[in-house]
Amino acid sequence: MTTQVREPLAPGLTRVWDVGEVLADTQTKFQHVLIGRTHQGISLFCDDDRQSTEFSQLVYHEALLVPALLLAERVERVLIVGSSEGVVSQIAVAAGASVVDHVDIDAETVRLCAKHLPYGYTESELDAAERGDG
Repeated sequence: MTTQVREPLAPGLTRVWDVGEVLADTQTKFQHVLIGRTHQGISLFCDDDRQSTEFSQLVYHEALLVPALLLAERVERVLIVGSSEGVVSQIAVAAGASVVDHVDIDAETVRLCAKHLPYGYTESELDAAERGDG
């Protein structure tokens, strides 16, 4: 059975996503989170708004960090606020950061992303990061 996510784009404009397999569907303390398989690969939706998809996630996450990287004289320490998937943290390390502090108000969503998304943190990477070892 296919689930549909109706993503509002603008007044009178809605994108409908067919989700063939739901991997996670929960209400956290902060938002409704759905992770599922779409025609764009495994995709993350928060409050019916697509956050990232397996096929487009790198472009999405690079757009969040690359402008700041281009403006920095050097990349040593990076603070990331939000971005539950963990991809921005990985890009920061690849760009030379020795310390990355990633804070997100919704720890449950970060954990769900590590468990279900094939991009971003793995569960073991997230565990290490939470201990200060990653």
